[in-house]
Amino acid sequence: MNQIETVHPLKNLPAGKSFTLIELLVVIAIIAILAGMLLPALSKAKATAVKTQCMGNQRQLILAFLNYANDNHEILLTSTQSGYWVMGLYTRLGIKHNQYLTNRFIDTWPKLVVCPSLAPFKYVDIYHVYGMRLGNASTFPRSICCSIADYEVSGKDAYFVMMKKMKYPSSNALFGCSTGGEFSKTQTYSINIRKSDSGKFFTGAHVNRMNAACLDGHVGNWNADDFFTETAKEFVANEVPTFTTNLWIANERGLYITKKIQY
Repeated sequence: MNQIETVHPLKNLPAGKSFTLIELLVVIAIIAILAGMLLPALSKAKATAVKTQCMGNQRQLILAFLNYANDNHEILLTSTQSGYWVMGLYTRLGIKHNQYLTNRFIDTWPKLVVCPSLAPFKYVDIYHVYGMRLGNASTFPRSICCSIADYEVSGKDAYFVMMKKMKYPSSNALFGCSTGGEFSKTQTYSINIRKSDSGKFFTGAHVNRMNAACLDGHVGNWNADDFFTETAKEFVANEVPTFTTNLWIANERGLYITKKIQY
């Protein structure tokens, strides 16, 4: 009777044909090189996605603010006097406040008010959200600011600017990515672009560029030079010729950058 012979492939391999340690190390090195080539691309793609999400958040928010201005004689709410701009649009202000954030974004507005690139990365309270320029002479030219006594608007205890007197709305960032202190990557609710001791400024949260929602309704992606150039336009157009101020911004690492503006 014929017997079936069992073949063992590994036993029939010629001696010395298995992987050596050097060959294994070469394979590992090739994998490491490929990973090193792919990771920067993946990191860049992730950063781009976060920047795009942030710009989308700001776009929806700036439309809510402009809707408020359209309903109130072109008077734009910036924040309450305490600086809590979320409360301004959400609960504090007058006749039609429900249409600005609550009804239109019932479950989504908390996701809209936070930069996804800065701590705490999600909505936790009204203090850690996009940084808002207060509507007073500390952050805007005095000639475009107004109090509630000047106009009949639906709000109390708040800061306002007059859209009709604004000459460069596309250069005026109302709110944007912010930092709460030197070396901080935690966002803060209000900023003062003209005071060095405030510790609250716009910041380059997206590869040293900041997303900024401007008063014409568009969202810009600015570096520090863009911020200085664009922001200065409204001051130059509205202030006296001898006025001098410092504009402040922070870079991605939280280090402050300042530039003196004379006009």
